[in-house]
Amino acid sequence: MNNISSLKSRPDATDNPGDLKMGHVENLIATKNSISESEEQILLFSNLFNLAPFPYFLLDRDGIIDQVNIKGAGLFGVSSESIIGKKFSAFITSEYIRDFDGFLDRLSQNQVANNCELKFVLPDKKVLHACTEGASLKQNGRITYYLVLKNLTDTLTGAYNVDRSKEQLELSLEASHAGTWELEIYTMRFYLVLFNRLMCPIPDVDFDGRYRTFIDYIHPEDRPMVESSFRKSIDFGVPTDVVCRFPTQNGEICYCRTKGQVITDNNSIKRLAGIMINVTDQVLAEKHDRELKASQQKQISLAIIEAEESERRRISNALHDSVNQLLYGVKMKLDILKPKTTETPAVLEIEHLVEQAISDVRNISFELAPSILVEFGLQATLTELADRLSSNRLEIRTTFLKNKFRPPLNLELNIFRIIQELINNSIKHSGASLIDIKIRITKRIEIELKDNGKGFNYPEQLVSPSGTGLSSIKNRLALYNCDLKIESAIGKGTVVFISFNP
Repeated sequence: MNNISSLKSRPDATDNPGDLKMGHVENLIATKNSISESEEQILLFSNLFNLAPFPYFLLDRDGIIDQVNIKGAGLFGVSSESIIGKKFSAFITSEYIRDFDGFLDRLSQNQVANNCELKFVLPDKKVLHACTEGASLKQNGRITYYLVLKNLTDTLTGAYNVDRSKEQLELSLEASHAGTWELEIYTMRFYLVLFNRLMCPIPDVDFDGRYRTFIDYIHPEDRPMVESSFRKSIDFGVPTDVVCRFPTQNGEICYCRTKGQVITDNNSIKRLAGIMINVTDQVLAEKHDRELKASQQKQISLAIIEAEESERRRISNALHDSVNQLLYGVKMKLDILKPKTTETPAVLEIEHLVEQAISDVRNISFELAPSILVEFGLQATLTELADRLSSNRLEIRTTFLKNKFRPPLNLELNIFRIIQELINNSIKHSGASLIDIKIRITKRIEIELKDNGKGFNYPEQLVSPSGTGLSSIKNRLALYNCDLKIESAIGKGTVVFISFNP
């Protein structure tokens, strides 16, 4: 069994790490090319890119490495200068080249996040397995691929060792009578060899050989499953194969796999017989592997969100420091010219357009990266957001109930993005005239957002989702221990409940 070779590119896999949604990054990076950048701003972006916590690679349309950060060069064990200008595929093993070409093809056609698993041979001849996440951006006829790598070498090696140990353990135990058990169907007498009693921890002195006593040793939650499997084997002659838990006297849990089938001896007496295998180490190893993958997925998602927020801040600063200053300069020139010229409708219209542009740039800059969040916190930021979006046709109310505890800045930023997305969804789709937001911050954080809009069929939306708004919210909530509840019906508005548990 070659687990490593079997884990090649899986574009249709449902356990896509991070379930990346790169739409915001694409919009932000597309915007940056329309803004003139000073050398200081370019240096700032370069520093943020180089100090990112995950390996990043930027490829041109031919798959040539255009940029690589410090983590990316370090993963390959080389300097950045030595690989810039080289084909990314030059480091990929031949059996994975087709997977990589298909990966780039999907990115170029769909411009949505995708992933594949690749095998690399590094300049020092070491082999590297990595999950490659990516998205493409097209602008002015050019295409750029943004890739982030996650080293899976240790994980795949560990999974291979776990599977190999599992096979060896099962073969050795199935070939031995030491782990056998037997149930006489007519008398319901249950026989266990001493090895099984020690393995599954069944006290030798207390076991009276009764079927019911054996069942009582099993964890209460697993007893119905085991009894049901035994009944099916007896009634229909199908094999039984279940994994159940046995609580130990010291409070730990022992996992045992029970396999068996009905047999008939020479006297036509039927018995349900089989083997018991202690799979505690295997179950705990698999659990650890799942937790490791979940942790890696969370780290990738956090890295993507941080990269997105960094790009937002960069563009917000550029708008504020460059575009907005130019617009203020135009307004000052108009103010100087006004006493010397007749205020024709055209001049007044130009003045109005400049003022509108200044207001729009300030709003865009705020929505991209609200600087007041760092200095004054979530309450001031959401109050400012509500004031900016309220109008004669829409009132947005915010209510805060909190103690002196202030959540970490990253958590505040994610809460702001979630509420921002919920407000935008309500404005776009509900036709509401009132949005009421209530936030309670204690040891846990509770959010309630309610609008009086037209509502929607939430169960139907779950079956056939449209848009990325709700999906983006769920991706952010997945990073924390959160509960999400949505109540909505046609003509009855929408209520969203979110709870961040400690």
